[in-house]
Amino acid sequence: MRRSCLWIAPLAGVLCFVALESRARAEVFNTARTLKPGALSVAIAPQVFLEDPLVSELQLFFGVGLIRGLDLQLRYDTPLGGSGLPPYLGVDAEVGILRDRGARPAVSWTMGTHVEDWSQGGLDGTVMVSKVFGHLEPFAALDGNLEWTGGGAVSSLWLAGGLDVHLGRLVEFIVEGGTRLKQTGGYISLGFNLYLAPARR
Repeated sequence: MRRSCLWIAPLAGVLCFVALESRARAEVFNTARTLKPGALSVAIAPQVFLEDPLVSELQLFFGVGLIRGLDLQLRYDTPLGGSGLPPYLGVDAEVGILRDRGARPAVSWTMGTHVEDWSQGGLDGTVMVSKVFGHLEPFAALDGNLEWTGGGAVSSLWLAGGLDVHLGRLVEFIVEGGTRLKQTGGYISLGFNLYLAPARR
């Protein structure tokens, strides 16, 4: 298979998550460029769900580069202001499929697992594309979630996008929005991503 066509298989995998719709949460807060081996990152981002009434949470991300083109991320969400959202803990691995080079954007595929409220487990997968233009890096992603509940397995599909502003070699400001497909609902989040060393490939 040609390398330029490798993104088709991950996209098909994300679409396979779609069956029944759940209230699963989505957030990529990342770009399609993976961390360099041994590099570490920490991010913090408040997120607001565009529902009636509005609910919010605080998200924390911890990343480490494993080998070239592969990194691992830990994510923890905690509710803000008595929103009633359950806590969320997840871990995922991101694989770089295409590098940002010339006119070609970066493309990556992420797969992971998570637990909500310490009792409901699930799987998630994301296909992402991003492109660096100077200090700006717009990104877009298709994010699928599969949850196991008392009534069986349900899934959700989100379309997300945003802008990563490179404030320096070690600091990025990210703003992101997303909408749930096949159901109403969306979110807005913004925050900072910090690196312990120049870290993106």
